[in-house]
Amino acid sequence: NINKIICVSQEIANDLKSIGIPENKLAIISSGIYLKDFENNNQEEIAKIKSKYSKPIIISVGNLRKSKGQIYLIEAFKKLKNNFNPATLLLIGDGPERKKLEKQAKSIDGVNFLGCQEHFEIIKYLSASDIFTLPSINNPNDREGTPTVIMEAMAAGLSIVATKVGGNSYLVKEGINGFLVEDKNSDELAGAMIKLTDNPEIREQMKIKNLEDIKQKDWPIIAKKITDTYL
Repeated sequence: NINKIICVSQEIANDLKSIGIPENKLAIISSGIYLKDFENNNQEEIAKIKSKYSKPIIISVGNLRKSKGQIYLIEAFKKLKNNFNPATLLLIGDGPERKKLEKQAKSIDGVNFLGCQEHFEIIKYLSASDIFTLPSINNPNDREGTPTVIMEAMAAGLSIVATKVGGNSYLVKEGINGFLVEDKNSDELAGAMIKLTDNPEIREQMKIKNLEDIKQKDWPIIAKKITDTYL
């Protein structure tokens, strides 16, 4: 008796179709973010973060659990350091894999575990960074929808490196606003990050694209799409 089901990603819509839900009952509308949160940031505090770490600053935000794939990111970062030593990796979040990941990163210079942070602090760290990464792996029991953190990274003007899982490809267009790589593949992840660290002009182009595209993910616009679905 349901007239419409709103799915936050194409992948979830495909799952529903696979169990017999008619396509005409499915509407794909991602979640959104409040762009106002990125306005009037304290530039002095952002500058302090930038001065604290060597550039480029690569950042990843997410719970430290297996499905988020940080183990592959740290491995990729180690390979990147062989190519571009000054780089910094910031990991925001906490979780059951933290001790294991800290042990893995112990011998790698430039890896910083910042733990859980308040949302306004995350926005500052994103605004101070150069590249955002989301190395999630394909896990049927722990799926990515349309990651809010990618949208926030876009709003901060970052180029994106993400894996081809969940709703990541809904937000990241290969070579346009970021790069998509296979999950569990530290070589591809490292290659994409190296390409961005070696080419600041590509990062700048992706920044411009992301700042433009994210305007369509502002919550007032998303809310109207949801309202229109009910009409």
